[in-house]
Amino acid sequence: MSGLDSQVAMHHLNINPDVKPVKQQQRQFCLEIMKAIESDVRKLKDSDFTREEQHPDRVANTVPIPSKVGRSRFV
Repeated sequence: MSGLDSQVAMHHLNINPDVKPVKQQQRQFCLEIMKAIESDVRKLKDSDFTREEQHPDRVANTVPIPSKVGRSRFV
C-alpha cells in the first residue's frame, strides 16, 4: 500500500533454520470456487497489496470460508 512505511507494515516469517519445511498437498476445489479464488488473488495482486513469492518448500493452501452474507472469504 502506497504511503505506508515498509518498516511498519511489512510481514516477515519467523522461520527456524533447523526445522524441515512442510509443503501441503494441493487441494481440489470445484470450478466455481477456483474462479472465485483466482479472482480474489488477481484483485490483490493488481492493487499492489501483495506480491508473488517463490517458496516451493513452504506452501499452504488457500481455504474458502463462507461468510454470513453468502459470499466466501479466503484465508
